[in-house]
Amino acid sequence: MRASLRVLKGEHLALKGIARVLKMEALVLERGGRVDLEVLRDVVAYVREFPMRFHHPKEEMVLFPALSGRSPEVDALIVRLSDEHAAEERLVRRLDQAVAAYPGDGDASLIDAAKAYAAYLEEHVHLEDHHLFVLAERLLPPSAWDAVDAMLGQAGLAGEDTAELDRFARLHLRIMDAALPPFGG
Repeated sequence: MRASLRVLKGEHLALKGIARVLKMEALVLERGGRVDLEVLRDVVAYVREFPMRFHHPKEEMVLFPALSGRSPEVDALIVRLSDEHAAEERLVRRLDQAVAAYPGDGDASLIDAAKAYAAYLEEHVHLEDHHLFVLAERLLPPSAWDAVDAMLGQAGLAGEDTAELDRFARLHLRIMDAALPPFGG
């Protein structure tokens, strides 16, 4: 697997973990339980910034341009994914508002917002992992991959703030540690 795809798939794995936490928290509410607001505030802090500042630019500034014009199928997919990236901000804002209003607004708005964002993440990541990346592997010649890998590589986009990336990695770990039960527990 190309280094750039390893970076993007690793970030997708982190986002799928966030989706799992949101689904679990929604389930807790549906069963009459109480959620951990600190975890949900951390989730909001993570999704408010990480995808928009670090993840989407890798796709929109590097991978999408490298693929653009290589087939009608990939061009249509790029348009769809770009539209989804733009719509994601609305879903994050809705989740943020639901977390901020909880418990005053009751459980329903938080359940709906958590489920909606989790479903978006799962569907969007699946589309990229199983369609966009497959097309990229088929359509990009080695020279184009070399350029994409040089721009992304192991560390991500050149010029990314590694201290900020480390902060998000620690925040993600804190969310996973606090929200997910231990294996075998």
